[in-house]
Amino acid sequence: MHLGYSVRRRIRIMVFAVLVILALSVSPFSITKGTAHAYAHRSLGLALPQQVGFKTTNIGVGRNRDGRLEVFGLGGDGNIYHIYQKCAGCGWSNWSSLGHPTSAFFEEGPAVGTNSDGRLEIFAVGQDSNMYHDFQCKSGCVWSGWLPLGGPANGGGVFGVPAVVTNADGRLEVFIEQFAVGGGPFYHIYQNCAGCSWSQWYSLGDTTSFNDNPAAIVNQDGRVEVFGLSGNSIQHAWQTSAGCCFSSWHSLGGNVMGRPTVAMNYDGRLEGFAIGTDNTMQHAWQISAGCCFSNWHSLSGNFVPDPAAIENTSALMEVFARGASNFDMQHAFQTHAGCCWSSWHSLGGYFPVPLAGSPVIGQDSDGRLEVFAVNGILEDDYQHTGGGWNGFSSLGSP
Repeated sequence: MHLGYSVRRRIRIMVFAVLVILALSVSPFSITKGTAHAYAHRSLGLALPQQVGFKTTNIGVGRNRDGRLEVFGLGGDGNIYHIYQKCAGCGWSNWSSLGHPTSAFFEEGPAVGTNSDGRLEIFAVGQDSNMYHDFQCKSGCVWSGWLPLGGPANGGGVFGVPAVVTNADGRLEVFIEQFAVGGGPFYHIYQNCAGCSWSQWYSLGDTTSFNDNPAAIVNQDGRVEVFGLSGNSIQHAWQTSAGCCFSSWHSLGGNVMGRPTVAMNYDGRLEGFAIGTDNTMQHAWQISAGCCFSNWHSLSGNFVPDPAAIENTSALMEVFARGASNFDMQHAFQTHAGCCWSSWHSLGGYFPVPLAGSPVIGQDSDGRLEVFAVNGILEDDYQHTGGGWNGFSSLGSP
């Protein structure tokens, strides 16, 4: 029987939770030599009794105003945890808890936005299917505590991991899927002014249902554009002018699966990436900044969803994904700005499905990239100054 991607996504979440519980229930003193080798090879990071581990593999990464990266994840106890660089580009703190709302524990990992004044703000869905947010009271400093943003007025609740962007005028805007069996429509909510109160929830169109979490980005001219998977094709909608209303949904076609990722080229053209149903990396790009998109083209490879992409300091687009055979982290990059791609290169690591998560990219204040992924523990790899990668190392778990 063929299961839709949305159903399989929900099954993977449940399987991940069961496997983590089983892993945590095994005493490290009762593991046989062969089992120990398998656990070590998979970097399961068996939690010590005082650790709670990760509930899901979804993480969010933000950069503080002072250049320090900060990573957020969902602990096995339903609380959001964070870890941060002690100074820009240097060592990391211990994990600490940001708690949960008084009315609910969390169901999914968080997404991170940056306010116009540099304060980080995080968003996550509770087990009551409502959205909550927490924000730094001062850039790089203490947190407000969790506050409700609710959900759509029709009572359907929200589901999954949101996408967050900063509008041209500094207002944050959040997009998420409404919960529905087989996939629901996307809704959005936004700050009424930069850093202030929030609007009510609005639908981006109830006639289009989506199979996975949204992706969102701001065009060169300030217009927000949203992307999502519907069936096996990518749909997109955009603000008709910066900060204004949205267009209807338009298909970009494709034969892909999972959540797409979108980044901006040096010349302002957006470029989208998604894993094809044949497991190759697919990409499509704007013909000119803010304009129509090309057809989908293959970058070859053999991958599992979802990819991550970013423009590096050399003005070259770079894309990351987990290999479908060895579950290692791989990347490819443009060999010329806006053009031509390298072959795929392995960064190593072991990130199997469904235990491990997709890559998330951060960029240090000096422009070096860091790639993060959860595999029982949080693993991190970063570029050296002048080129080359360090290799994955553990940042532990909550």
